[in-house]
Amino acid sequence: MEFALLFFGLIGLVASTPFFHVPMLCIHVVVLLWIAWRRLYTQPLTSLFTIAYVGMYFSNPIAVMLDWVPLESFTTDAILYRSNVLIAVGIDLFLIAALRLRFTQASARSFHHIYIDVGRLERCKLLLVLFCGTVSVGVVVALYALGVDPFTIEKTFRSIGGGPQVSIYLAAKYGFFVLPLAVFLVGLRGFSSQFMYILPLLALHVTHFFVYRTRTLLVASMIAWVVSQVLRHSRVRISNQSKPARVSPLFRGAVLVVLPLLALTGVTLRYVRMSHSLGDFVIDENRVEYIVGNTFEGGDMGYAVFLRLAMVHFPDSERFLLGRSYYRLLFVPIPRFVWPGKPENTQRTFARALDPALGDSGTTIPAGIVGDLYINFGTGGILGMLVFGLFFGHERYRHFGDMVFLAGSGVWMFHLVRGGFTNPLMALAFMWILSYVIRYMLSPTQISMATHASHQPASISRRHGKLGRLVPRQSVY
Repeated sequence: MEFALLFFGLIGLVASTPFFHVPMLCIHVVVLLWIAWRRLYTQPLTSLFTIAYVGMYFSNPIAVMLDWVPLESFTTDAILYRSNVLIAVGIDLFLIAALRLRFTQASARSFHHIYIDVGRLERCKLLLVLFCGTVSVGVVVALYALGVDPFTIEKTFRSIGGGPQVSIYLAAKYGFFVLPLAVFLVGLRGFSSQFMYILPLLALHVTHFFVYRTRTLLVASMIAWVVSQVLRHSRVRISNQSKPARVSPLFRGAVLVVLPLLALTGVTLRYVRMSHSLGDFVIDENRVEYIVGNTFEGGDMGYAVFLRLAMVHFPDSERFLLGRSYYRLLFVPIPRFVWPGKPENTQRTFARALDPALGDSGTTIPAGIVGDLYINFGTGGILGMLVFGLFFGHERYRHFGDMVFLAGSGVWMFHLVRGGFTNPLMALAFMWILSYVIRYMLSPTQISMATHASHQPASISRRHGKLGRLVPRQSVY
């Protein structure tokens, strides 16, 4: 199926007409979402990447060619059609590598049933919540000590001038990465046990949003909670609580509700952020129209616009970066006060290419994962999607730490799709370390088949009687 989509997308290079490109993109959307749904319980990270990619890239060009939104004045029809091909071929190459070049059988569906001691779980999640509370108070107090009101200062303040605020914001950002994992652990128990944590977690999310003015952490926490519910209903037992053998069809269908809810949450928080910057939270028709327009014309669902912007400026007025976006990862440990000329990330470079004043003000503009590859290597850079696909093809689920890592994937996933490499990769590595720390703190054990069968209805136990006698040794999972 992926190869057929690739061939279909490449035809768009010669069939430069809306009568071909609209069906080509629409068919891609339907098939890609179907593939993502089929792989949701075997390769959830790949599915999440695909769903995010479809939402961020395909909406805008379809709307443009159907005359629902206007084409930008700086873009030509030739660039529009060529960018459509890059968008379609990019995800096709990604899936070919992620699905067809996958050499591990450790899928999420094969993850074993595990047991977690309730005492360890309670101590761990309380520790994570207290840690996030300390980070929240620490960043606010530290910024006030610098004479800055963190709730009203411009968002770009945290990256301007290389002052002490840069280190404060950066350290607190990684500290806040623990918050989605706290939500994940809270969600592993029933609602009555979750209730006491709702207000503290809500307060921490609100504080983070108004200090950083970003929506990533709340969306990441929603994903973490969904993962916790899937595990709670299928693979994880707490103390002597019996768990059903599989996720119910009703709960599987609820995933379809969660996905558009994530998009709605993102747009809503975009409105709140804009209202906060204006100091006016009154719902105004013009403001709503502005937010909706920006969402599809260069916002959360309009990253195709940034790709077209990149194709306009590179290489005509700007030189290709030739891989700088990726090898600059080697320079991350070097502070900028030691090396003032350290290469900037692609988002800052792209903003400076559009307007030098934007780069000087600390503004960053992501070009999208495809646009990032184009800015570095031109049209041939789309082959880099194969490399990303190979990376995702290695996702595997052998122990509980892998599930914790999946729960925290929202911290880095969307930043990777929207364009960026160094920051998402650093966040990914940090989340991987945290997943192993939490696994060690909880020390879950694998449930033997006989033990699990004893908690099933009698009809199921009899049906699997022979399997129940094969009792593997319990081991740390």
